[in-house]
Amino acid sequence: MSPHSYRKVGEKGMETTTAVRIMDEYNKQIRMLNYRISSAEAKITRVDPLSEEFDETVSLIEKCLDEIQEIQIEQLKIKRFLYI
Repeated sequence: MSPHSYRKVGEKGMETTTAVRIMDEYNKQIRMLNYRISSAEAKITRVDPLSEEFDETVSLIEKCLDEIQEIQIEQLKIKRFLYI
Protein backbone atom coordinates (compact mmCIF):
# COMPACT_ATOMS: atom_id res chain seq x y z
CA MET A 1 0.00 0.00 0.00
CA SER A 2 2.83 2.36 0.77
CA PRO A 3 3.88 4.40 -2.28
CA HIS A 4 7.43 4.51 -0.95
CA SER A 5 7.94 0.87 -0.07
CA TYR A 6 11.29 1.00 -1.86
CA ARG A 7 12.63 3.36 0.82
CA LYS A 8 11.66 3.65 4.45
CA VAL A 9 10.75 7.00 5.94
CA GLY A 10 13.81 8.69 7.37
CA GLU A 11 16.17 6.29 5.62
CA LYS A 12 19.44 7.84 4.63
CA GLY A 13 19.13 9.36 1.19
CA MET A 14 15.42 10.12 1.33
CA GLU A 15 15.04 13.59 -0.04
CA THR A 16 12.66 16.22 1.26
CA THR A 17 10.98 16.49 -2.14
CA THR A 18 10.34 12.75 -2.09
CA ALA A 19 8.81 13.02 1.38
CA VAL A 20 6.57 15.87 0.25
CA ARG A 21 5.44 13.87 -2.79
CA ILE A 22 4.65 10.92 -0.54
CA MET A 23 2.63 13.19 1.77
CA ASP A 24 0.65 14.44 -1.23
CA GLU A 25 -0.08 10.84 -2.25
CA TYR A 26 -1.18 9.99 1.28
CA ASN A 27 -3.49 13.02 1.36
CA LYS A 28 -5.01 11.88 -1.93
CA GLN A 29 -5.54 8.37 -0.54
CA ILE A 30 -7.22 9.78 2.58
CA ARG A 31 -9.56 11.91 0.45
CA MET A 32 -10.51 8.84 -1.62
CA LEU A 33 -11.12 6.76 1.52
CA ASN A 34 -13.24 9.53 3.06
CA TYR A 35 -15.30 9.62 -0.14
CA ARG A 36 -15.83 5.85 0.09
CA ILE A 37 -16.88 6.23 3.72
CA SER A 38 -19.36 8.98 2.84
CA SER A 39 -20.82 6.87 0.07
CA ALA A 40 -21.12 3.85 2.36
CA GLU A 41 -22.77 5.93 5.09
CA ALA A 42 -25.34 7.16 2.57
CA LYS A 43 -25.94 3.57 1.45
CA ILE A 44 -26.53 2.42 5.03
CA THR A 45 -29.57 4.66 5.27
CA ARG A 46 -31.14 2.82 2.32
CA VAL A 47 -30.29 -0.76 3.35
CA ASP A 48 -32.15 -3.07 5.73
CA PRO A 49 -30.20 -3.16 9.01
CA LEU A 50 -30.66 -6.92 9.26
CA SER A 51 -29.30 -7.65 5.79
CA GLU A 52 -25.93 -9.01 4.76
CA GLU A 53 -25.45 -5.93 2.59
CA PHE A 54 -25.65 -3.76 5.73
CA ASP A 55 -22.94 -5.85 7.41
CA GLU A 56 -20.73 -5.64 4.32
CA THR A 57 -21.17 -1.87 4.20
CA VAL A 58 -20.26 -1.51 7.87
CA SER A 59 -17.19 -3.70 7.26
CA LEU A 60 -16.18 -1.48 4.34
CA ILE A 61 -16.42 1.61 6.54
CA GLU A 62 -14.33 -0.03 9.26
CA LYS A 63 -11.72 -1.13 6.71
CA CYS A 64 -11.48 2.39 5.30
CA LEU A 65 -11.11 3.87 8.78
CA ASP A 66 -8.31 1.39 9.55
CA GLU A 67 -6.54 2.32 6.31
CA ILE A 68 -6.84 6.02 7.13
CA GLN A 69 -5.32 5.37 10.55
CA GLU A 70 -2.39 3.48 9.00
CA ILE A 71 -1.79 6.29 6.53
CA GLN A 72 -1.91 8.89 9.29
CA ILE A 73 0.75 6.96 11.20
CA GLU A 74 2.96 6.99 8.11
CA GLN A 75 2.29 10.72 7.71
CA LEU A 76 3.48 11.33 11.27
CA LYS A 77 6.69 9.47 10.49
CA ILE A 78 7.26 11.66 7.44
CA LYS A 79 6.47 14.84 9.36
CA ARG A 80 8.99 13.83 11.98
CA PHE A 81 11.56 13.26 9.23
CA LEU A 82 10.81 16.63 7.64
CA TYR A 83 10.87 18.71 10.82
CA ILE A 84 13.82 17.17 12.66
